[in-house]
Amino acid sequence: TAAPTTTAVPTTTAVPTTTAAPTTTAVPTATVRTTTTIVPTAPSSSSIISETGELLAGGTLGASWPTGQGRGWSVRFVDDSYRITADPGAGMIWGYRTLDRADVTISVDVSIDRSANAGLLLRYDDSSNYVSFLIDPTTGDYRVIERQNGTATVIVEGTSAAVRGTTVRVVAQIRDDVLRIAAGEANLGRYSLSNASNSSRFGMVVLARESTATAQFRALQIREIK
Repeated sequence: TAAPTTTAVPTTTAVPTTTAAPTTTAVPTATVRTTTTIVPTAPSSSSIISETGELLAGGTLGASWPTGQGRGWSVRFVDDSYRITADPGAGMIWGYRTLDRADVTISVDVSIDRSANAGLLLRYDDSSNYVSFLIDPTTGDYRVIERQNGTATVIVEGTSAAVRGTTVRVVAQIRDDVLRIAAGEANLGRYSLSNASNSSRFGMVVLARESTATAQFRALQIREIK
């Protein structure tokens, strides 16, 4: 198995670098694609996504994760947390690693200093093709966005008390074109994606709203699906 690679923030080229500028793509306001819901209502907490699969190489946080900064953004590892700071208008700011497979369970603890979107970056191919699972812990809002060839579709969006809090653990499991998401002690559903890429790049992402926001990510675990 090849060693994982790292990338600080996205580029518009196929091969990322550690000093690239962030994207300027804002979260879309597209209508929720309700027809893709496999389970239309959130199941009980008894069916929370399992986090018992084997940890993958590169699937935890450490000093080897990418760092960098530019105008309106920074990505850094401090103590035990991965911190992403974004200014309004800076776009989606992320850090990710390349693993050895495209089907994984990924989870992380998220905290943020003000209202903003923060969460997981899934199967990042390039800035025009990826899936993101975003939450706002200050409001309880969440959404999943699938971007294909530059076109964004909101797969689901909603509000849950499980998403609101000082620190919220988010979990996503992606297998083929099926995505399961959970937060806190609540399963937020199981959804079908149109044609998600087979990229093995996964990470974390932040999108600021009206003011500069810093999100801290801790206890990242990227595991095989068991």
